[in-house]
Amino acid sequence: SRGKFAFGGLKGIRSSVLKLDVAYKKDVSRLLDVVRETIFFDNVGDLQRCLDIISRSKIVEVVRVKSTMTESAEDGSRDGPPSGEEWSKTGMRFVRVNVRFLRSNQART
Repeated sequence: SRGKFAFGGLKGIRSSVLKLDVAYKKDVSRLLDVVRETIFFDNVGDLQRCLDIISRSKIVEVVRVKSTMTESAEDGSRDGPPSGEEWSKTGMRFVRVNVRFLRSNQART
């Protein structure tokens, strides 16, 4: 299916510097989500295919993945996403993928 793409903009300089000073001891290589883009998918299968392509890329490295597609109770009783009426109360689901461009001529163009 054809997903929707939205430009998310850039992380602000002030926010980036603060994060570097407070959380990362000025290690710029740890700074993530500088460029924010969003892709919306109609179904989980399309999302999975996109993640597979990204994970096999030779120009980016997957650094971190966060997902709200499943929720687990503290006792571990929930092992999947909500269903039926429960799903409608949970809000939008997302998978956040942080990638880092690898050093290559392809990544620079």
